Amino acid sequence: MTMHLLGHQYSTINTKKRKVKYTRAQQESWTKEWRAQNKWNKQRGFPSITLEEFIDQLHGKTKRVLKQPTLSAPQTTNYRETQPYPSKSDEGVGIAGKQEPKVYDGERKLLGIATMHKSNMVPVFDQESAKDIANMRRN
Repeated sequence: MTMHLLGHQYSTINTKKRKVKYTRAQQESWTKEWRAQNKWNKQRGFPSITLEEFIDQLHGKTKRVLKQPTLSAPQTTNYRETQPYPSKSDEGVGIAGKQEPKVYDGERKLLGIATMHKSNMVPVFDQESAKDIANMRRN
């Protein structure tokens, strides 16, 4: 491939970056924008910037970094202080005392465990309940 078929980015002739000239109208509009930006920064507690810094930010030469103003947290508590009251559960009296453990006493003889629906395990104590459970599964 020859050089005349490639684009201008492949040219080795005159690769200097030229200084860009700005018109007076552009400079005046940037000055107005710069003043408005500094006003906005002042209202929000950010530091002001110079005109040269603002123009550099417009053209992407520097990144705009805004530091958040430091604010102190209010010294209020969001909880209510209460006096310590003794617990009633220590005495064994109250709304919900400790439940007695369930113990098999041998009064009724357990024949087995049946499955009623899917994994619903049911204890079987007599022949009638075993037949009833078996009939339910067939229905």
